Amino acid sequence: MANSSPTPFTRRRLSAYAVAAAYLAIASPAPPVLWIGLSVVAAGEALRLWATGHLVKNEALTRSGPYAHVRHPLYLGTLLIVVGFALSGSSLELPGALVPAALLPIALAVFFGHYLPRKTRAEAERLKLRHGRDADDWLRAVPALVPRVRPARLGPAGRFAPRRVLANSEHLTLAAVAAGAAFLVARSKGWIP
Repeated sequence: MANSSPTPFTRRRLSAYAVAAAYLAIASPAPPVLWIGLSVVAAGEALRLWATGHLVKNEALTRSGPYAHVRHPLYLGTLLIVVGFALSGSSLELPGALVPAALLPIALAVFFGHYLPRKTRAEAERLKLRHGRDADDWLRAVPALVPRVRPARLGPAGRFAPRRVLANSEHLTLAAVAAGAAFLVARSKGWIP
């Protein structure tokens, strides 16, 4: 089972919250871009929920559910959430309201240029040490971020377990994403200045 201890408030996590707060302060959501962006956000969170329902940290090599299609479904889900929020907080109608979307290339450069390469390299090394040939086979068969259409069949079929979603603290991410989406909808309706 996954580590059930609460996720600590690390410097990286606090930085992410600060960026999210700054984003919400400058967001100028307006339909239809709001709804397109929130659809992308929902797809990203759905992928993260599916992934965390299969993820068994430190006990087994997870190769079921989305992990049979893509090695990093949590990173891909997060990427979709970031892109979706950047879109949904931008407006094509208001002058200067494209700022959230304009910041997206910076976020993507940091993600693809620094964060993802470092994390995927360290994770691959850790998996190879822990799971040997099984990890090598999985790393060769499953792409990093662009999902394969047909799942790789490399081990026993795991089942989605809602308790894993909680054990992996995804309910906290879901709550934060829902709160951000609700804020943008409320601002687009004029309920929040």
